[in-house]
Amino acid sequence: MADKSKSSRQPVSLATRQSPGAEKKGKKVEIKKKVNKFQSRLYVQGSKVCLELSNYGYREIPEPVFDLTELTCFIFMNNDIDRIPEKIKEMHHLEALVLTGNNLHIINRQVFKLPRLQVLDLANNEIQSLPSEVSSLTELTQLILNGNRLETLPSTLGDMRKLRVLGLNDNMLTKLPDTLANLESLQILGLERNLLEFFNPAVCKIESLLRLGLSGNKMSNLPHEIEAMIGLQQLLLDDNCFEFIPIEVFSLHELIELSFCGNSITQVQADIKNMTKLRVLGLSNNKLTDLPPELMQLTHIEVLGVNSNQLTKVSDHIANLYCMKELNLGSNQLTELPDSISLCSNLEVLSVVNNKLTKLPIELGGLHKLHTLMISQNEFMSIPVCVGALQLLQVPNLPDEIGFSKVKVLVVSNNTLRTLPKSISGMTGLTHLHAQNNLIQYLPDTICQMSSLQLLHLNNNQLTSLPQNFDKLILLRDLRLFDNQLKVSRIIIIINIIVIIIIIILISSRTNIIIIIIVIIIIIFIMIIIILDSMIINFLLTTSSSSSSAAAAAALASSPTSLS
Repeated sequence: MADKSKSSRQPVSLATRQSPGAEKKGKKVEIKKKVNKFQSRLYVQGSKVCLELSNYGYREIPEPVFDLTELTCFIFMNNDIDRIPEKIKEMHHLEALVLTGNNLHIINRQVFKLPRLQVLDLANNEIQSLPSEVSSLTELTQLILNGNRLETLPSTLGDMRKLRVLGLNDNMLTKLPDTLANLESLQILGLERNLLEFFNPAVCKIESLLRLGLSGNKMSNLPHEIEAMIGLQQLLLDDNCFEFIPIEVFSLHELIELSFCGNSITQVQADIKNMTKLRVLGLSNNKLTDLPPELMQLTHIEVLGVNSNQLTKVSDHIANLYCMKELNLGSNQLTELPDSISLCSNLEVLSVVNNKLTKLPIELGGLHKLHTLMISQNEFMSIPVCVGALQLLQVPNLPDEIGFSKVKVLVVSNNTLRTLPKSISGMTGLTHLHAQNNLIQYLPDTICQMSSLQLLHLNNNQLTSLPQNFDKLILLRDLRLFDNQLKVSRIIIIINIIVIIIIIILISSRTNIIIIIIVIIIIIFIMIIIILDSMIINFLLTTSSSSSSAAAAAALASSPTSLS
């Protein structure tokens, strides 16, 4: 009996505790009563209570929110508040506070009085300074301040010993405090797109760091001390001022991803062979004229981006990269590909756009995992007809015989095609056909057999008519025909003229009035057909679905590697 009495005196803040199910339901009902004055999305799972009020255009946090003292998570993204109310300190159970995408200029110091806070996300605001009191958040593991206007950081930031993620991308930082070296638990440090010319050597003492993002700064070298980051797995240095890869980088033997895209690097040192665990290497948009043989010893490479350089050839030793899945060689000066590329048996994505290729190795047909091949803007006269089970094919022109039965997206736009080959009907899996901006004058009847076609862009050509059985494309939902020369069928016009002549003859010969009426009805019927025909053509010329075309455009615009 004593036990029962003791149990009944246990405090409950939101609901009477009868059973786990009833407790959860009661808590949710009680909280909903408190927030019924505004739209909300409330989630309750065990002891975790999360309220999300994103994308509502609020200019301030609604007062009833502060009555929810049991909230552990409050997400208030993409609204328009310019301040954090003093009452925020009353939400002492908060573990996560997300105020991304508002109009905050300062951080109310009451935020730093939330003793249980583990995640503080204030990205994409207008915050100009980080108060030194931030170190009071001793339980904080994630601090996200991307997309603000920070120029400096407080030295007290180094006191946050439990911090694992520090996001400072897209700010205006010119230097880093030495005390960051004390962040002994830090694993991810984002400093991309700031104004850093140098990387503070003291920060290199953070041995726990796994990912370091320094892209989009003004750095041309790295400190020798970076060798101490022995556990670093990702190092991103895109869009800086490097003319060479700092030799210290090659001592980071645990690196899985290394990216120097968008610099002015002219060569890759032989020391790169030491990076045996490297899987992703980004060197696009540099000034490379060749790739060292030592690079071909990195047998674990899965993604290699060397597009937009000055490469004139690819080594036969590329066959050693048998784990490679994505290879981007676009926008170089290649005139041929080695036959040995066919030994990269795991290759899934290959881009050689904007080179000087006149042919492709027939051995490409052996790459059975290859599903995306991008070869436009070259000098091809023909392409091989057996290139594996492709799903997306981008080519500059089409051969007479097409064997790509599994291609889903075909791009032949912006060329000088005058027609499409009849064998296009063999592309039975094709769903998207982009053939705009050519000189196409007619379509083969066989196009009507492509029953899977959903998108057909033929705008800006020289079409004067459509095939007779065009209506058999029953899945077609995005058709673009504007800027062509489509006209009303000449046959209909001729028939109309003949009928008019007959009428004149009938009238002149004083034929039976009933016959004349019948002929007039026929003329009216024909005229209706002509009008409807014109309306349909006009509809096709001016109407298109933007949703599917946008999806296809996104698929084509994305780089064949994640590094380009």
